[in-house]
Amino acid sequence: KHAQEVPGLHDKDIMCIAECLRDVRKIRVLNLSGNSLTSVGGRHIARALSHNCLIEALDCSSNNLSDDGVIAIASAIAANAENCLSKINVSQNAINAAGVICIMELFKEHPSSTKLTEITLDNNHLTTESCKSISSAFMCASSLKKLSLKNNGINDETARIIFDGLIHVAESHADFG
Repeated sequence: KHAQEVPGLHDKDIMCIAECLRDVRKIRVLNLSGNSLTSVGGRHIARALSHNCLIEALDCSSNNLSDDGVIAIASAIAANAENCLSKINVSQNAINAAGVICIMELFKEHPSSTKLTEITLDNNHLTTESCKSISSAFMCASSLKKLSLKNNGINDETARIIFDGLIHVAESHADFG
């Protein structure tokens, strides 16, 4: 029997796209949603982001990047002080605490290279630990205006943790769905 080919882009395809993005300076929005990307694809995306400072919006929703792929992307954002990334969507990527924490740490550890105004983390696996990271990041996240956390099983305790951090934000929109 032949293995059934999963439709969409795969990690090897993203490797080629990442190489092209090193030289192409006209792309502002990169939509890679709904493909078959894993943490390997996340590392290829990270490599592209570390060299391309013009991408303003990245949509990697509905893949399987996992924590490792998201950590690689967040590390690339931190390493490229000239990046213009203002929107990132990593919804539905089987992200747990480690990936969420790494994204939120950008605001605390790399404030000059973090221009994110919108983060979408819908349909992942938020824990109390990741909600604490979100809450504490609000103290440093002056650029963050919209955070979407729909369908993450947020309960009263974790919602309270997040709202405790929101008091430090001048203006924002938190969407819990």
